[in-house]
Amino acid sequence: MICVVDDKLTKKELIEIASLASLDVDEKQTKAEIISAFESLV
Repeated sequence: MICVVDDKLTKKELIEIASLASLDVDEKQTKAEIISAFESLV
């Protein structure tokens, strides 16, 4: 699966995509923290 993630997505969208990618994120994290979780996959 390939996901293109940028800061134009809403926080809710980022969390939904992260759950599909089996990343452990939650609503309390900032958008920057969630995006960095995606970067750790690369």
